[in-house]
Amino acid sequence: ASTNASDRMKQPATTGCFILIETRDDPACRYILEHGKPSEKIPVVTFPDIYMMGVHPWGGYGAILAPKQLCDEQMRYAAVSNGCYMYSEGIADDMQKAICAQLVWDPSIPADSTIADYCGYEFPMVDQDKAVRMVNLIGDNQFLTHIFSKQPADLDKAEEAWQLAQELDQQISPQMKQNWRWRIVYIRTILDRIRYNNCAADGWPYDNYNRGPHQHDFWPPYLQGNQEAEELMMELIHIYHALEVNDRSKFLLHHAVRPPLRNNGIN
Repeated sequence: ASTNASDRMKQPATTGCFILIETRDDPACRYILEHGKPSEKIPVVTFPDIYMMGVHPWGGYGAILAPKQLCDEQMRYAAVSNGCYMYSEGIADDMQKAICAQLVWDPSIPADSTIADYCGYEFPMVDQDKAVRMVNLIGDNQFLTHIFSKQPADLDKAEEAWQLAQELDQQISPQMKQNWRWRIVYIRTILDRIRYNNCAADGWPYDNYNRGPHQHDFWPPYLQGNQEAEELMMELIHIYHALEVNDRSKFLLHHAVRPPLRNNGIN
């Protein structure tokens, strides 16, 4: 199948049937890469998970940013894909949506170009090169620390991302400074810096990741007791329109998609 958007739109309409595949590295997903489409008459639509990305709680630390991981997963299927149906659970992945949509529309355009366009439009007056650098630094550490990698974060990258966010926060136009799209990115750099440094001081005990009732319980202790972190996570809760009380007996998976505050029925 052509990866050119205009060519795809010219393809004859089908009966409405299509194959939906997740862009993950498992046998069911790899089959179509190894054996090709079962029929050229049936479109293949990818189902990229642009929200979870292996980090718990999903969106709990601000913007979900993993451009390189997203590109690696999506681009493997560019030659066989006729489009995508993105999986999302909220607004924390807003930039991810833009990156993924551009990849599907025209895979030849680098993700960094899309990030620069996004930042230039949503965050007026900021240095786009520095904004792209900040996003990629966040993404690098997200990839290292996600549940499938479980590696130590690069503390120097976390520090640089935070410093860039501080600098860009002074550049952004006053009208957009409190815009939720900027705030979730800005907050992410602060919460990452706190939790990564605290986890490093604890020796990166990833052996504890799967202990206890939920995987989502690993990172919260590394933010607890920090007043700045608590205030920023409360801001995220209001941005997401999430519940402040997290009672697992009533809201089974709510803890998986919201910031992990103290004394909220979970910690």
